[in-house]
Amino acid sequence: MQARATLKATGAKGETRFVPNIYPEKLVAQQAEITYFAKASYLDDEVTTLDNPVSYGRTDRSKMTHLRDDELFTITLTPKAATP
Repeated sequence: MQARATLKATGAKGETRFVPNIYPEKLVAQQAEITYFAKASYLDDEVTTLDNPVSYGRTDRSKMTHLRDDELFTITLTPKAATP
């Protein structure tokens, strides 16, 4: 079990899909998950030949030490318990 979102800057065809996710242990504990993405991942059909570019990002900032903070953006998923 996991939760996932698919986001695009404008929704246009050929844009990069950003797909953060949150795993079961954080879902159950209702803990937020921050995912880091490189701003350079923003592609559009004018600069890439990929039909459907996608970026899953990283939840561990230390895995992206080659990038400065101003070269990144984040998406935070925060699970909440459903109430009837």
